[in-house]
Amino acid sequence: LQRLNSTALNCSDTECAFVETGRHLFFDCPCTAALWRFIQSDWASFIGDVTWHLISVPTEPPWSTRAEPFKPELFSLWMIMRSITIHVIWTTRN
Repeated sequence: LQRLNSTALNCSDTECAFVETGRHLFFDCPCTAALWRFIQSDWASFIGDVTWHLISVPTEPPWSTRAEPFKPELFSLWMIMRSITIHVIWTTRN
């Protein structure tokens, strides 16, 4: 991408040389990917894999059978956790 657009910015992480897109910043960068993996370890039994779609689109996750009785509460918790995580990533990187 940088060859196509010389104004493209690289990721601010010194160990990462990728062009910083929204997806890269919030999901694919090794720093943020590690954070989402940590979060997934607590949420996997309720929503399965934490995907870019789950992070970028504020919709209800595909709940597991185990989560069914608690969907309203879990959805609120998921949205709070997702929003806080996105905010922390943004403020840390900028």
